[in-house]
Amino acid sequence: MRSRKPTKLVLSNLFSRSAAGKATQDPKHLRPPNILLRTVNYLLDDILSRQDTPFIVIYEFIMDRLRSVRQDMVIQNVSSSYFISILQPIIRFHAYAAYRLCEEEINRFDPHINNTHLQECLKRLLYTYNHCDRITQVAEDNVDEFLLENRPGFEALYLILNLGSPIAITRTLNLPPKMETLPTLLLMIASLHLPAIRRKALETLSVAYNSKNLSFPVQLLKELLLYDTEEQLISDCRYYGLEVQNNGVYFSKSLFDLKKSTTPQKHCCFVEKN
Repeated sequence: MRSRKPTKLVLSNLFSRSAAGKATQDPKHLRPPNILLRTVNYLLDDILSRQDTPFIVIYEFIMDRLRSVRQDMVIQNVSSSYFISILQPIIRFHAYAAYRLCEEEINRFDPHINNTHLQECLKRLLYTYNHCDRITQVAEDNVDEFLLENRPGFEALYLILNLGSPIAITRTLNLPPKMETLPTLLLMIASLHLPAIRRKALETLSVAYNSKNLSFPVQLLKELLLYDTEEQLISDCRYYGLEVQNNGVYFSKSLFDLKKSTTPQKHCCFVEKN
């Protein structure tokens, strides 16, 4: 980030690991919950929207400061209300960054590290939701209903991030049926799974529609697998070893290259237009 004259409004603590044999944090340096929430709001309202700095630099700056916020929050074991108020925007930030930076080189952005932070925050939030369910009768830790309004979206995000997980599926099946059309943020995260889903679909179709003479319409396959263009679909099919001729894909279980890695994640038009 470009240097600015520091003031009380723009200073934010760096993340710092505790050294062996040293206290995790000096109590006098811990920020109270209301200041932690103000810090998160400042980072995501004022810093995230800056246009004078590359987004990857802004991401690294904010991610570090948010880790420091989470550290102070956990040490103090803040109330459920503050946990929810602080974690929800942090989760949105990491989910947005996962999509915004998905085309960056690995030496500039590590999606695994970002996903680790995202999953940690999300699981802690879901744990807090569970805690609220158990203690709704306890007045001193009662959570305002408006803090739980976004719960269905975060429950859906957890399921999308953990597709195929029995734990995630079981949790979802035990929730009230409140899922509606996915908001933009969830569309972003869902789109990151498309390369893997497409690969599995093309592999399955190569067995189910195995034929030297019959072809599958390119236009129909494009719509089914949510490709932006036919050219993208054709490129992926040929990457996996399948033949494409006369607007048709010839599926063959012997030609599909199982050794090929999944194609890179990319931005999708249906997300950008939403």
